[in-house]
Amino acid sequence: MWSIFFESIHRVCPRRQYRHKANNVIGGNQPIGIGYGLSLVNLADLSSSWSLPFEVRRVKSNEDEIEVAADQIKVICEGERFVRSLNINACDSSYGVAKYLSKVNEINNLVNVIRLRHGNKVYESEYQATGGAPQIYGAEYRLIEKSGEKSYQKKEKTHTKYLTSIYDKKVDEYREIERVTNERKTLKNRITEMASDENALQRRQFDERSRV
Repeated sequence: MWSIFFESIHRVCPRRQYRHKANNVIGGNQPIGIGYGLSLVNLADLSSSWSLPFEVRRVKSNEDEIEVAADQIKVICEGERFVRSLNINACDSSYGVAKYLSKVNEINNLVNVIRLRHGNKVYESEYQATGGAPQIYGAEYRLIEKSGEKSYQKKEKTHTKYLTSIYDKKVDEYREIERVTNERKTLKNRITEMASDENALQRRQFDERSRV
């Protein structure tokens, strides 16, 4: 979780930073404030909806908050308390970006449940350095409910492109969980697994180590 601490920041506090702060317009008509950036990893209480900060790190001005968060997760999963556990990392869409996903995906004892923005592109192949040549991707899918054609404007011309829904991709496992909220609304959670052979091998290796 990414947070910013603004309260009681005195002028003499070292290494203060300008940070985005909604509804706080200062000189220059910018919504920013002076404070410290914090990256928090919360530990959830499964018996309630509460979670408490478990690991807190200040994000320096020369650091990227997303990369700091990925390093925190890696350190926690490799620590003595969690190294032999299968851990779940739940994040919002702010962390559904390549520079975060590529790092936490390498952690063998971690399952990532990360919200991605609707309409995003996803590809089958992993990123590969090309030395400056155009990147070559695998099949492209969109995070949309149904495949179909979409029209868009470019240079005063209308173009049409067929978008393939992620739901058209064959999955290894699929499960649908339905529940009713207190307001009597029906929610359906679709859980799918689209694992590569390499990821499946890593899971088997972790399962074997856990049983030792």
